[in-house]
Amino acid sequence: MEKVRVGLSSISATHAALWVAEEKGLFKKYGLDPEVIVLGGGGARGVSALISGDIQFVTAAGDSVISAALRGADAVMIAGILNKGVQRVMTRSEIKTPAHLIGKRVGVTR
Repeated sequence: MEKVRVGLSSISATHAALWVAEEKGLFKKYGLDPEVIVLGGGGARGVSALISGDIQFVTAAGDSVISAALRGADAVMIAGILNKGVQRVMTRSEIKTPAHLIGKRVGVTR
């Protein structure tokens, strides 16, 4: 069995395929002995760990890989799970259109 270190940039449903593959023994079926490492910190941290050689592959947002590659890093995205953004604007019921946000205070996640 070939030992591989797999980085998980965050714990979320979008990265569930990695956990399912590990739990179902799919890595072992194809000769891999995975060490799944929860890195946290999102895609940027995951791609940094990948580029540094600390891990062999990572589940992370595609924009992190693209940004790293545009800056000269040797990083390649080989597959994607989502084909659209998952960001949403959540508002109180009186906000009906984006125009209603003008002049309002908003909060964002990282």
